[in-house]
This record gives sequence, structure tokens and C-alpha cells, in this order.
Amino acid sequence: MSVSELRRLALASAAVHDARVIEALRLGDIWIRRAITTWESSEGTTLGHLVGLALDAALLARIAPEPPVVDALTVAMAEAVAQKPHESLHELRIHWSGAVRTPGFYRGDALRGHRGLIVEALVAYLKERGEESAMALADPSNIAVSERAPNGEIAVAVTIPASLPLLAKEHDFRAIADALTALLAGADGAHVRVMRY
Repeated sequence: MSVSELRRLALASAAVHDARVIEALRLGDIWIRRAITTWESSEGTTLGHLVGLALDAALLARIAPEPPVVDALTVAMAEAVAQKPHESLHELRIHWSGAVRTPGFYRGDALRGHRGLIVEALVAYLKERGEESAMALADPSNIAVSERAPNGEIAVAVTIPASLPLLAKEHDFRAIADALTALLAGADGAHVRVMRY
């Protein structure tokens, strides 16, 4: 099954009724890792596929934190994959594509570690989530992203100004940490550790 066929079948699914699901299926980059697992059933050997859906930062912010939307996407992909006999969805991974879409243009960067792009993505994500005060802290001077460690972990240091009230510090840090975790985990689900300074 080709990616375009998988997209077409997923869009035709009965699970697709939310505008965010339709937008993710239309605009997201879909990839497939075929037969990452197999199992025996009464019908014979079934192939389990890993399907990825890579989204720009703003769209990821509308999708990833919303379990009903993620569930609808998973059902739609599972129904699409199951159109072929003896094939099944093993897992759907929704992740950041490494691109930032802003009004008027779409910019991607193959180097996900580019600090300017990460900050742009962070701002787009926080804006979609309505986190205005946290957006003000999303500045390259406040965010330091490490290279990926041999154990696969990505460490991020976030500087929160001491002048902020305690509750604002906690809320803004949590919003930034959640956004950075969603953005940097990637297709392989890397562990992201966000530390506050």
C-alpha cells in the first residue's frame, strides 16, 4: 500500500469527522515501516506496520495533547491499513516534522537541532495552545538544547527569569516543557529531559 493510498483510505474512514483529524491527514507527512512485527491468527500470519504522521509545530500542538483526536487518527489509520488482508496497524507515531508553518510561508529544516528553528517551533506550538505568557519566554537566549546523548536522551535547559511570580514560573515552565517534549521526541520517541534554571 502506498502512502497516498493510505492517506486516501484514512480520510475515507468513518472515524474522520473532526476538522483537526482531516487537517492532520491532509497536511501531515505519512511514513510506513512495514512488517515491524508479525503474529499468527486463525486467518494466518498478520503483518503489523508502524505508521508515522509528521506534523508541523502548530498542527502538532492541536493534535498531540488531545486524546480524542489522537484516537480518531489511530482508528482511521488502523482501518486504512486493514484494507489489505493480513495487515494491521501496530502503532501510529505522531511527531514533529521539523517544520514550522507560519502565515504566508512554510519552512522546514533538515537539521532539527537548529536552535532558531526549535524556538520558532516552540513559539508556534505555544501560540496554538494559547500559552501567551510562556511564548514571551521562548527566546534563543533562554533555551539550550543538547546534542542527543548515546542513550538517546535529549536534554534541554530552560532559563526562567527570577522576576516572575512563583505560580507564573511553574505554569510557564510546564507549558514550555510539555511543548519541547512533544517537539523533540521525534519519530523514534526519544526521551526529552527539560530542566529549569
